[in-house]
Amino acid sequence: MIELSFDAELYDGFAVDEAAKTFADFATIAQEQLPGRWLVRVTVAAGGEVDEATVASELDNFALGKTIERRLRGDAGAGPAAEGAAATAGAAAGGAAGGGDAAP
Repeated sequence: MIELSFDAELYDGFAVDEAAKTFADFATIAQEQLPGRWLVRVTVAAGGEVDEATVASELDNFALGKTIERRLRGDAGAGPAAEGAAATAGAAAGGAAGGGDAAP
């Protein structure tokens, strides 16, 4: 399991939520809102198609890209990661880059 931490002052909640949903086919994704940040846990089943570090890194990059995209459009905000963070779980199939902090 790899844990990513997204600072709420830097990341858009909708972007974090969309990233978690996008990568749910590759790993089990659990989200939790904590004061000032969103915590995302990425777990890939043994023998999965892609390793955890790869999924976590790509999810992190996706969240960053979507945050930038939303800011450029003027849509940035807290987002549903605040609501859906408690339990977004993807179907298990199968160190993060960017601004999210990873803890293996």
